[in-house]
Amino acid sequence: MFYSAAGGLGWGLPAAVGLRLGCPERPVVALIGDGAMQYTPSGLWTAARHQVPVTFVVCTNTKYGALQEFSQILHAPEGDYLDISGLGVLDIARGYGLEVHRAESLEDFTDCVRKGMTATGPRLFEILER
Repeated sequence: MFYSAAGGLGWGLPAAVGLRLGCPERPVVALIGDGAMQYTPSGLWTAARHQVPVTFVVCTNTKYGALQEFSQILHAPEGDYLDISGLGVLDIARGYGLEVHRAESLEDFTDCVRKGMTATGPRLFEILER
């Protein structure tokens, strides 16, 4: 397992691409939030352009969760600036050239991850917070 010791926002997506490029024999599954994905979506283009077989799992809750916590700690005024509802995670990834899917059940999730272990290019699937 790899993670950013400093908690850098948006680090996970490009780090997963770099990890797979550095360790091509190692399957990589990147678990990120929809808010974090918005910091570095160009990493999807890099993965697609170079056919880097990473499986991106995006947990969608339609907000910048980390920033919401920081804003409370810093007593920032409340507002809708942290609401990212309406963004199409699958549409964004598809636009960059990735194979996409929405996992609707645990079985679907498991199947997507298994297929990602032997994929020849990048894949992204979304899990909706319920």
